[in-house]
Amino acid sequence: MLIERRPGPGGTLAIRRFEGSRPTIVALHGFGLHGAQFAPLAAVTGWAIDAPDLPGHGLTTIEPVDLDTTITALAAWIEDTGHRRVLGYSQGGRLALHLAWRRPDLVEALVVVSAGAGLEGEPLEMRREIDEAGASRIERDGVGAYLDGWLDDPVFGTTRLDEPSRTADRALRMENAASGLAAALGGLGQGALPKVPVEALACPILWIAGALDAGYVAIMATLAASRGDDLVIVPAVGHNVIAEAPAAIACAVAAWSPPHASGCLGPKR
Repeated sequence: MLIERRPGPGGTLAIRRFEGSRPTIVALHGFGLHGAQFAPLAAVTGWAIDAPDLPGHGLTTIEPVDLDTTITALAAWIEDTGHRRVLGYSQGGRLALHLAWRRPDLVEALVVVSAGAGLEGEPLEMRREIDEAGASRIERDGVGAYLDGWLDDPVFGTTRLDEPSRTADRALRMENAASGLAAALGGLGQGALPKVPVEALACPILWIAGALDAGYVAIMATLAASRGDDLVIVPAVGHNVIAEAPAAIACAVAAWSPPHASGCLGPKR
């Protein structure tokens, strides 16, 4: 894995680059992780993956940590590279949808893993309060205390991983700073992002969810049906499909034939 740093709004954008033989995929990680989250996916697929550390995470120093600044930084980078095949997981999936909404010219095909299109109205306000309280706890108690609860959650955590993988996952998450994660939860959490009108998006979308993540299975099934998209439900895994079943992600993408796309996330044909 190589790390590239490029200037961005108010700081630098760090990109973790996994070399491979296929067309490069832009991969956006989940909250509390960073671009190295995609190492298992790169290892099992051989894909070339460029995975930026999103604002508030890893080595990226871009500020302020909010939607406008994040989309501006990602768009400038993607314009330079020309990579328009995007995969997003959880928080990264929501940001990928926003990128496709705001800059449809930059997203040719999209895979969304364990993410919805956002909230609106009273649920959005309630989520904002939850996220703000969570951000305060992270700043007060630190990253380790936050992880103690999160990683033991039966749906969202890492309890189904083997011990070496679980240890490595926690170590990756501990590389983030509490101040950065608090900013990312407050500025890029579900409570901070408006709902994306997915029916208006021009790019084809593949939706992937873990079968044990019942809430997101229901959300993503509704979104996929509203557009006529493909939905893949991976058996026996929870929210963190990237860590639990990278080979299933690879199989789902390889089998996907998005209509009206000049390319997809799989191999060149």
